[in-house]
Amino acid sequence: MRRTLFSFESSGKKYFSVLVDGDPKLKSGQTITAILEHQDDWQTVMGIRIHETGEVFAPDVGLHIWLLLLTTFFTGILYMELQYSHPAALPPTHAGYLLIAAFHVRSVVVAKRIRRALCPISSMPQE
Repeated sequence: MRRTLFSFESSGKKYFSVLVDGDPKLKSGQTITAILEHQDDWQTVMGIRIHETGEVFAPDVGLHIWLLLLTTFFTGILYMELQYSHPAALPPTHAGYLLIAAFHVRSVVVAKRIRRALCPISSMPQE
């Protein structure tokens, strides 16, 4: 995954080394909307939209869905293998899978919320 560092000045205050996912082509004078994890902390940028181009740079929903499916597949194989050879290992395996799955589901929900907040209603893709 590519990430980009940029700096900017707003209302006479300078912000340096702001990190955002993706490869935005930022130019002086552009207007951006940003989602920050912590208010007024530009080191916690979760996503941005460049108003002049309409581009959105935010976490990828598809990546977390793919990782959830991959984790489910490999956990299923592991579960089948352990079912007869090491049945005592099934509860920790199941707990670990649920923890990883919960992380990816939460990541998908957060990524969708960030993208919805950054996308104007007229340009939102139909689901």
